[in-house]
Amino acid sequence: MSTDIGTPEFPSASFWGVVNCWSKPWEGVPVTLKQSFNARDEITFHVVVAAGYEPGLPSVQSQGVVTVAADASEASYTIPWEGLLDTVTKGVIRVWCSVASASGGAESRSRQAEVSYNRETPDGVCSPSDPQPVPRSPEH
Repeated sequence: MSTDIGTPEFPSASFWGVVNCWSKPWEGVPVTLKQSFNARDEITFHVVVAAGYEPGLPSVQSQGVVTVAADASEASYTIPWEGLLDTVTKGVIRVWCSVASASGGAESRSRQAEVSYNRETPDGVCSPSDPQPVPRSPEH
C-alpha cells in the first residue's frame, strides 16, 4: 500500500490547529483530502477521537466512506457529533484516508493528520444546548 496521496486537512480548525467551540463541532467537523480523484473512486476516512494527547488514552473510532461522483480535485467527509465528537471534551482528532481507485490497482493511503480538540470554556463545556462560547481569542 503506497502512502503518497497527501494529508487530510481540517478546514474548520483555527490558525493554531485547534477545533474548539468556535468551530461548532456539534455541526460536525469537516475533513478534506486534496488529491485528483476519478469518478467512482472510494475514499475511506479513518477517524480517532482521543480523550487526551498521549497514545493509549481512551478513544472512539469510526470510518466514513465517500464515493466520488465525478472527477474532482478533493474529497470531503464530516466527522459526526453523535457518538464521536460528543464523547470527548478535550483531546485530539486523528484522521488518515485510504483510497480504492475505481480503475483498480493498489490501495493508496494518506499520511495521518492530527488536530487538537477542545470544548472547554471558562464557564464549562460548550455543546449544542449551550453553543455560545465566552467571547475570547479563538486559539483556546
